[in-house]
Amino acid sequence: KASPKARKVATEQGVDLSRVIGSGPGGRIVSADVVGLSGQVVEPIAAPIAVDPAADGQIVLSRVEQVAAERLTTSYQQIPHIHISMDVSAVWLQQFRQGYKLEGKKISLNDLIVKATAKVLGEFPRVNCLDHGGTFHYANQIDIGIAVAAEQGLLVPVIREAGDKSVEEIAADGARLVDDARHG
Repeated sequence: KASPKARKVATEQGVDLSRVIGSGPGGRIVSADVVGLSGQVVEPIAAPIAVDPAADGQIVLSRVEQVAAERLTTSYQQIPHIHISMDVSAVWLQQFRQGYKLEGKKISLNDLIVKATAKVLGEFPRVNCLDHGGTFHYANQIDIGIAVAAEQGLLVPVIREAGDKSVEEIAADGARLVDDARHG
């Protein structure tokens, strides 16, 4: 299953959709899964082979873990990473969150950080770029992955178009995605 836009991009770039793993609802292939794959051999992920971890130290990954590993690896290879750290006082964040709480809205610090990150990426679009073989392309939207520790391992559901969403919408999407991730 593939979206019309994904089929068009695949045709233009000569990508065989039968070898692409979809990240959309129900495993549907979306255009973001195809962009940048031109000229690359995209091997489907094989089903895990039963290996005795005690015998040789290997760990058998589930299908979900395989897809997550592939997506994180691709992300790390195609998106330039910048690491900046600093100490800040977050007292005002707690006060901001308390204001939502008084209105009966459940907003986490993570929701506020996602919104702040989306806002910064919107203000500095050069930071929201993808590497396509030595040239950088601006991303057409701001999507932010949130790490979730689930029974199956680390999963990273993505809040799509976070730059266009309010804190309340981000909180609702985040809660739904985290719940979905934790329940398979």
